[in-house]
Amino acid sequence: MSKISISIIAYNETVHLAELLENIKDFADEIIVIDCSYDGSMGEIAKKYTDKIFRRTNLANLNINKQVGIDKCSTDWILYLDPDERLTLAVKNEIRIVIEKTVYDAYLMPRLNYVLGRPLKFGGHYPDRQLRLFRRGKAGFPCKHVHERIKVSGKTGYMKEPFIHYTYSAVKDFIAKLDFYSDFNADYMYKQGVKPVIYSAMLKPMVKFVRKSVFQFGFLDGFAGLLALFFSFANVVVSYAKLWEKIRNKKREAGITVIGDKKS
Repeated sequence: MSKISISIIAYNETVHLAELLENIKDFADEIIVIDCSYDGSMGEIAKKYTDKIFRRTNLANLNINKQVGIDKCSTDWILYLDPDERLTLAVKNEIRIVIEKTVYDAYLMPRLNYVLGRPLKFGGHYPDRQLRLFRRGKAGFPCKHVHERIKVSGKTGYMKEPFIHYTYSAVKDFIAKLDFYSDFNADYMYKQGVKPVIYSAMLKPMVKFVRKSVFQFGFLDGFAGLLALFFSFANVVVSYAKLWEKIRNKKREAGITVIGDKKS
């Protein structure tokens, strides 16, 4: 019988981490927790469920620590989960079935996102397939950008049962993540030499918002669905705004006058 490791990284998610560990304690053959908290508090929560806890500095590029967790796993199969995700009984049963097959090296799993307590099924939010389940040694993160997906060496199959993602439970969660991800995106784009142009910063995300909210029926998910789409739009706009600001500040540091500066 194939065994499975579940790898998790946690920073400041006391409630979510405890609930996830309780959710998987009787399912996982091995639990790996990467504790990225400043005070070791995530490890304190995790030690009730596993002794495989590793302290790491929290990084803006989360995928670096995600890969560390993957590298620590020792079983045949690996499942990566975030603290705000959960496995239903149905998906647990399906995982046990598919890991006994020899056809595929990884599986794309449908994910059902909950925003402000509401499951989102329209506007492109579902099935939101995520590559999370894979054979050890057959997949990993490139670790260049925070939103990169796992890369697989081998054949990929599809699972039917969704796992749950409690993405935002309050509006303040939107705002906190917007600030975090836009900082990372702006820094990444600056290093890549990207220029803030109106089409990419405003028009393209606006068209995407309209397409998903109207033509992909995002409005059927109610206010929560439209709010999620709006924050996706806002993330692009704010990321480019921070890039624009970063470029101007770098020019000032180099002694170059930028438009809007007062002449001394």
